[in-house]
Amino acid sequence: AAAYNPAGTLLVAADPGTTLSQSTGTGGVTLFDTATWEPVRSLVGHGTRTFATAYSPDGTLIATGDFAGTAILWESDSGEQVATLDTGSALTTHIEFHADDSELLTVNVAGLVKAWSTTGTLLAEFVHSAVSTDAAYLPDDRIAVAVDDPGHGLYIWTDPNADPAGPLAHPQGACAVETS
Repeated sequence: AAAYNPAGTLLVAADPGTTLSQSTGTGGVTLFDTATWEPVRSLVGHGTRTFATAYSPDGTLIATGDFAGTAILWESDSGEQVATLDTGSALTTHIEFHADDSELLTVNVAGLVKAWSTTGTLLAEFVHSAVSTDAAYLPDDRIAVAVDDPGHGLYIWTDPNADPAGPLAHPQGACAVETS
């Protein structure tokens, strides 16, 4: 996984490992200067292969997630760790920052989506019984979760304590959610 900073001048890239099912790896994350493609710094802290990366909309934070269910928030200028997040003991498939930089979502393959403050405080959990692959904040702050399970597709949460709306069924399930 890789993500550009808002200015497009840096790219954060996760250690690709060798296969999707590989749980071992360096856990390495590298920032590259996009003008020269030279490494700027390495972010060291994951014990297993990293799989998800994201930049905050203002570019001050980077979030990375790994195979073991750990996400780390990093200060983008220094590379210092801000917080370690327990996303659940399963592969972190996606990380998404809110447009106002106040919080982020982590998604794990076991169907657990968590909302966090950018200081690392758990705000809410959204639980589903199928494989969750992606999540996004909708413009009205509801949370959309893609479920890769035939006959399901997309669920919409307004409240973590309530059942979600959905599924917006698709015969093959859904792998991604995009908003603009």
